[in-house]
Amino acid sequence: MFVSAVVVLVALYFLIDRLLRVFKVGNHSNKHVFITGCDTGFGRDLALRLDTLGFPVFAGCLTSSGLESLAKVSSSRLVTLRLDVTDPDSVREAEKFELSNGSSQTSPPPAHCLKVCLLEPGYHRTPILNLDVIGEKIDKAYLRANPEVRKAYGGESFTARWKALTAAALEFSSKNTSNVVDAYVDALTARFPRPRYVVGWDARLLFVPLSFLPEWVGDRIQLWGEQAKLREQGFDA
Repeated sequence: MFVSAVVVLVALYFLIDRLLRVFKVGNHSNKHVFITGCDTGFGRDLALRLDTLGFPVFAGCLTSSGLESLAKVSSSRLVTLRLDVTDPDSVREAEKFELSNGSSQTSPPPAHCLKVCLLEPGYHRTPILNLDVIGEKIDKAYLRANPEVRKAYGGESFTARWKALTAAALEFSSKNTSNVVDAYVDALTARFPRPRYVVGWDARLLFVPLSFLPEWVGDRIQLWGEQAKLREQGFDA
């Protein structure tokens, strides 16, 4: 009896969770969305998706090529602007740009008006996993280190090891990035969005469960996985 009640309650929870996601907000044309990192990857895909849904979008790009390529394939609803999120001056300029181009708000709203949704994707095949770019960064970091640090990190084999691990991550990553964009869109358009979106089987079955384990256990499991991958590539681990 107890087990049956638990099963019914769990099924009821998932049913209600699904039903709540059916209710969507309307009037998209009056809901401005500001997105960072729109040069490539999830940011670019989300900006284009929201543009097709009728949202006015402010798309922040780091590079001129990102600005130009996004402007070519979007409508007039999507406005591109240069934004480096690591530069406070660039962020302030972007804020001024947004206020002068799309908002009549003259003062910041109170903090309790904000809703926050966490989105945690697993490995997906986006430009962030570009082997050439990652390899270049690893090489530069290694060359900047002093000899003592280089030795501590494995000497000459350090860069080759990390490139091998990155290549393994690329093979493991999902080619389907639309599920991440779908989660973003649901968080923005659902009247009752989930507080947390975990996207991808690797995130659901590996990374999230690891986060609940004691740190030393999670670290050990990840280390075993990395060592196994390195041995497959012919490294001593």
